Amino acid sequence: MKKAAVILFLCVAFISNRSHAQMITDIKTNTGLLANGWLKSANGVYLLMLQKDGNFVLSKAGVTLWSTNTAGKPITQAFMNVDGNFVLKGADGKVYWSTNTGGHPGSSLRIKDDGNICVREDIYATDYMGNPTYVKSVGVWYSNTAGK
Repeated sequence: MKKAAVILFLCVAFISNRSHAQMITDIKTNTGLLANGWLKSANGVYLLMLQKDGNFVLSKAGVTLWSTNTAGKPITQAFMNVDGNFVLKGADGKVYWSTNTGGHPGSSLRIKDDGNICVREDIYATDYMGNPTYVKSVGVWYSNTAGK
């Protein structure tokens, strides 16, 4: 009986974590996605997925709207570098595609409710006590897929 309860608990925990993952709308600095990993817009309309074939694809209702055209490349990870460059890379670290947005530390890749994918850099100022204070977020790269 204990074994069945543990298995049931693990199944429920997995389903709960999977549901929570559906709400992830961005990839923050020093994080990424593995093959078959995905992001969803907050409104649930758009899906951005790193497919097993190496292609990074934006879709709406199963229809492809945009991709990196990297199918067939040995890509294992979509990753936001510390310098702000979003890359698709292989297990050996080789970069096969990037947004060329290095020089924007603290950036994240987001999928917006209008279907646009963007790399945004958060800008901070220092207050009189030396503490960083958020000022604004600035777009440094777009997929130009808004409204598609």
